[in-house]
Amino acid sequence: YDSLFFSYKLNGVNYSISTVVDVDSLGLVTVDNLLPSEVVCSNVAAYELKILPKGGLLTGPVAGGFLDPSKFLGDTSILYRYTNQKTGCSISLSVPFTIIPAPVISFALADNCIENASDSIRFINTTPSAGLISWEWKNADPGGLTFSNEQDASYLYKTGGDHSVTITATTTHNCNVSKTFPIDLGVKPKANFFWKNECYHPRDSIMLFDSAITYSTSTITSRSWKTLGGAEFSTDKNPKFLMSDTGYFKIQYTINTKYAGCSHDTVKNIYIRPSITVSKKDGYFEDFEKGRMGWVKYEDNVNSWSFGKPDRTIINKAASGNNAWFTPASLTSVKVQSSVISPCFNFDSIARPM
Repeated sequence: YDSLFFSYKLNGVNYSISTVVDVDSLGLVTVDNLLPSEVVCSNVAAYELKILPKGGLLTGPVAGGFLDPSKFLGDTSILYRYTNQKTGCSISLSVPFTIIPAPVISFALADNCIENASDSIRFINTTPSAGLISWEWKNADPGGLTFSNEQDASYLYKTGGDHSVTITATTTHNCNVSKTFPIDLGVKPKANFFWKNECYHPRDSIMLFDSAITYSTSTITSRSWKTLGGAEFSTDKNPKFLMSDTGYFKIQYTINTKYAGCSHDTVKNIYIRPSITVSKKDGYFEDFEKGRMGWVKYEDNVNSWSFGKPDRTIINKAASGNNAWFTPASLTSVKVQSSVISPCFNFDSIARPM
């Protein structure tokens, strides 16, 4: 409280009056945790502003007494006004600041198929890069560690199936965002097969058997069998194929998973062997002077057998004339582990084949 005096003179007489005045001293508004021109990231959780005196009205990108950066982007301000309800006196403060957008993290997988033990999965960063200064990629699986600080990254996963990766991006204003993404990876299978009953008989079929290497995390979703360059003849796991004649033909076997690019195929050259019935009277004898007569060398990468005239220093001709199966002289120092395939023989008509 204070006193107010008023003096005046009228017609040579001095007069004075006084009254008691209630002076309201409000002081200044203070905001402890928001500075003028401060930069705030839009992904910062709403937080309570520390403002004195309490009980005023707060406006701006706020919710109650909390600053909520998600409500606005760009240059803005808060305005706080406090009014003493008894005296009607008021004080106010405006704090200008800027809310900048936090990065919106995104990425794409170059592929989601692990082709072999040394094949890394590549992550292609599709996050808008303006204002970003650092990255962190972390394997979010249990016990996972940071594996890259580059914008794009790669990681060598040992198993397929469900995994997680966490990406953290930081801007020039020290805004950082972390987000964990689930990823589903496949492991490339390896197609393979073998066959039985390759001896030719009219209206008979060769039996094909799947022997692919597969993985529990990459279930085979479909199969395809076809002659190379021809039409598909089966989608079964172990099909049969009707033999039309003797000789070579190629079978292509393809297995597919649900993962793009995580398929595999193999092609094998199958020899349908002629069938020869050995009679009790004539037996079987072949000197190859009329050709291979249904005999072929086994189709593998290291087969060293040749057909024709031998080229050895001592063994330089066939006993029967011109043709024989032999290993060339140039391979004398090579360990031979290959073979020659004969026709199929039916010994039903003789009692003692040998």
